[in-house]
Amino acid sequence: AELQQDLADMQQESAHINNGAVFGREMLAQFFIPFFFVVVAIAVFCADFSAGTYRNTLSYESNRAKVYLGKLLLSVVLCLGLVLAVLLFSWLVGSIAFGFGGFSAAYFADIGTVLLLQLPIMLGFVAVCHCLVAFTKKSSATIAIFLVGYIGLAIVLQVLPGMISGLDWMALLDPQSSGKLMAMYSEVSAGNIVFVAAYHMVIAVVATILGLLHYRKADMP
Repeated sequence: AELQQDLADMQQESAHINNGAVFGREMLAQFFIPFFFVVVAIAVFCADFSAGTYRNTLSYESNRAKVYLGKLLLSVVLCLGLVLAVLLFSWLVGSIAFGFGGFSAAYFADIGTVLLLQLPIMLGFVAVCHCLVAFTKKSSATIAIFLVGYIGLAIVLQVLPGMISGLDWMALLDPQSSGKLMAMYSEVSAGNIVFVAAYHMVIAVVATILGLLHYRKADMP
């Protein structure tokens, strides 16, 4: 019975999807890809620690700030490439399943706006992941802290507004909720958009500074 209800809910939610363009837009609005950014950060930054090749990197480039910021920039580029790749794949799958159509200049302008508004949140994800790697130097610890920390944060941000009135704004602090909100930018107030963008940019900057300072001063094993 539960399975049948889930299938019915899925059919109802997808009833308005009538072409590949709409399907791609829906996938972008779900904002689930940033959770895989930790894998990219580990592949780019933590691989040196796992393989013990960080000594070679630091002997070639003694300026640790350059190393950290260079790898951070590479992760950002790869993560944005991942988002675009998933979007292209969604268009392909959606066009096969629902039919080709819906693509226009206005549509691509809308997609570009959503990506631009979601960008500060994505940068926050990448910066936090690199900061965790700088402190832990281990992929397993980075993944564990990232998952436990995010789950804990999500629980707090969902429970507190229900327990204390006037805290509805705390939903804006949740990255995934914020990402979905940005996809509905036409229905969101300008104040909330600015708040979400500024908040996550602060997270990105603070995480970058903390990770960079620790990486520059930490003793390498």
